[in-house]
Amino acid sequence: MNCPKHIENLEQVLNQIEDNKNYVIVIDGNNRSFKLTEMPEHGKTIVQTSKGNLSRIDFEIGYKM
Repeated sequence: MNCPKHIENLEQVLNQIEDNKNYVIVIDGNNRSFKLTEMPEHGKTIVQTSKGNLSRIDFEIGYKM
């Protein structure tokens, strides 16, 4: 999994995404910023905050048997 990428404007998203992949865009209203991260194929994406600010994005990845 990759580190979340900072997005200057939403038009940048179209240039950063790849076909056949799913993504999460986190909108931080406090800092007026956007983060883009890839979602795992199987699993959970957990967005954590601290005092109203984005602190981390965790991935619980599973594999289908």
